[in-house]
Amino acid sequence: MPREEILSECRALLTGRAVTDFANISALLMQRIPGINWIGFYLADHKNNSDLWLGPFQGLPACTFIPIGKGVCGTAALEKRTIIVDDVDQFPGHIVCDARSRSEIVV
Repeated sequence: MPREEILSECRALLTGRAVTDFANISALLMQRIPGINWIGFYLADHKNNSDLWLGPFQGLPACTFIPIGKGVCGTAALEKRTIIVDDVDQFPGHIVCDARSRSEIVV
C-alpha cells in the first residue's frame, strides 16, 4: 500500500484524543504494513522524564516501561531522533520484549 494512502487513512482516524488515536493508528498500521509483528507507542512520563511507559499497541505483550536512554526506544527518546536497527543483536543494550523481533524502527 502506498505511503500517502496509509497517511491519509491515519489522518482520517484522528480525534484529538491521544489514547484513542494511538490505539486506532497502531491497529491500522498493523493491518496495512506487511511483515511486522509489533507496532505501538511508548509514552513519556512527564513527571520525572526518566521512563517511557507502554501505550496502545498491536502484537504480543511488551515491556511495560523502558528507561530513557536504554534500548532502541529509550535511546531514540533521549536523542530525539529516528533509529533504524537492521539487526537488534548488533545494538548495544537492546531490550528484548519479543524474541521474534529481529529489527526495529523507532520514531
